[in-house]
Amino acid sequence: MPKRLLRVLIALFFLFQPFLGAATNPYETQVVERIDVNFINAPSSGQLDEGSIVARMKTKPGKLFSLSDFDEDLKALAQSYEDVEPQVEMRDGKLYITLSISLKPQIRTIQWNGNSSISTAKLQKELGISPGETFDRAAFNKKFFEIKKYYVRNGYFEVELDYDLCYDRATNEVDIQIEVNEGRFGLIRKVVFEGFTADEKSELEGKMVSQPFNFIFKFFTDSGVYSEDHMLQDQYVITNYLQNKGYADVKVTIETRDVWIGKCKRIDLIIKAEKGEVYRFGDITIEGNCLFTEEELRCVMPIFAGDVFSPERLHETVTAIKDMYGNKGYIDAVVEFEPTLDPEAPLYHVNIFIEEGQQYYVGLVRVVGNWSTQPRVILHECPLTPGEVFNISKLKAAEVRLRNIGYFKTCNVYAVRPDEA
Repeated sequence: MPKRLLRVLIALFFLFQPFLGAATNPYETQVVERIDVNFINAPSSGQLDEGSIVARMKTKPGKLFSLSDFDEDLKALAQSYEDVEPQVEMRDGKLYITLSISLKPQIRTIQWNGNSSISTAKLQKELGISPGETFDRAAFNKKFFEIKKYYVRNGYFEVELDYDLCYDRATNEVDIQIEVNEGRFGLIRKVVFEGFTADEKSELEGKMVSQPFNFIFKFFTDSGVYSEDHMLQDQYVITNYLQNKGYADVKVTIETRDVWIGKCKRIDLIIKAEKGEVYRFGDITIEGNCLFTEEELRCVMPIFAGDVFSPERLHETVTAIKDMYGNKGYIDAVVEFEPTLDPEAPLYHVNIFIEEGQQYYVGLVRVVGNWSTQPRVILHECPLTPGEVFNISKLKAAEVRLRNIGYFKTCNVYAVRPDEA
């Protein structure tokens, strides 16, 4: 039987990517005749120097037009102006460029509406942008997002924020209206576990996102603030944890209870678990194995009859068996399991199905995307040798080694068939 070969492809992505040239453009071979600049909202007083715009550009009259240079020019101008609209056209066999530029407006006023618990002065200080400054949408949005984080850190987990812009085109000024819906206030006082053992409570406290509020930590995390998303995540984590303890039918609920400490309102989280019976593994059978004996497979399996039932350990079993086959070149091996509930006892009988597939050998080892070092340096870190039986553990080791070199932002080592490479 002919050997089935796989090519190992090492794809490397660097911290700095080389520039990819622009596609061919009909203007690329044309000489720029003239560049005109029109200011859309220029103030009535004061002169704007159109020449200073052209002086900043790589694209110049009398030079060949370059699409990549022109693209860089537009990006640079966009940093300083509200909008830059280019028009490139051929007239009488000559290339003309027109730039319609809108100046960034000045902030005339900032009005806060709907904030009752946190003063306007505090919010304005947190925003860090004042009337009289030039309005930059990207910078404003970044600061505006910090206001929401500020509210959440202070316990307003439902806060909603929005803003409207009212432009005065005559003066090139903008009025900013900020709307605040503070919503409910909810700092977590404590987390109460009902239906858990002391050991379970101790383990789960370290796994949960929701934690009692800590004034010192509020500047670094929002875990002490009530959050629906955090609650759902914690519910999933707790359910998964208990199911892996054998409680396959467990139901976990999280409720809130409002409490008052003097004039301060807080929230207690009440976590309840209805565990049900503890399930165990019953008979564990294996089908489809020819390369390895059942005894050899059971040596790598982390589950045994009588053990507490655990979905996580079932998936670990699949991984262990696939790696065992992968180390012998059977990288297409399919391993699946089917748990069956015993009708008379809290047992799950598990049948493991194996499709071994075919054995593969290492073919060509290729390096793609390497701009930082010699290919031999990378190949030296790859323990796979052309002609040998493919080994999945060596493939994983190659990826770890290359990541540890530190040359690359990301590194992926994977196998492809010769007709796919």
